[in-house]
Amino acid sequence: MINNEIKLEGYAYKYELRNAPNGKKFCRFGLKFYNGKDKDGNSKYAFVSCKGFDDYALSDKEKVIVNGSLSQSEWTDKQGNQKKELQILVSSIDRSDFPLR
Repeated sequence: MINNEIKLEGYAYKYELRNAPNGKKFCRFGLKFYNGKDKDGNSKYAFVSCKGFDDYALSDKEKVIVNGSLSQSEWTDKQGNQKKELQILVSSIDRSDFPLR
């Protein structure tokens, strides 16, 4: 069995709390994280979408460590196009102070 548990530190952005059709609350937000350096030595950053079934009440640019697993969501947009997105399904968030690059 392969363990797909993810632990990623970064900055939260565009946090939103939503209600599913069944009334259950969930949140969506992005995570900006350090992704090495380019050929000129400049820091590079990458972005990933996150989804959780709790109200983590994050603010923009808040430093967090996200724990969860990779999940792929699929849907059809308003124009009828099939869409896919790889995201982190959040199991917990650590707000401990830690250094970020």
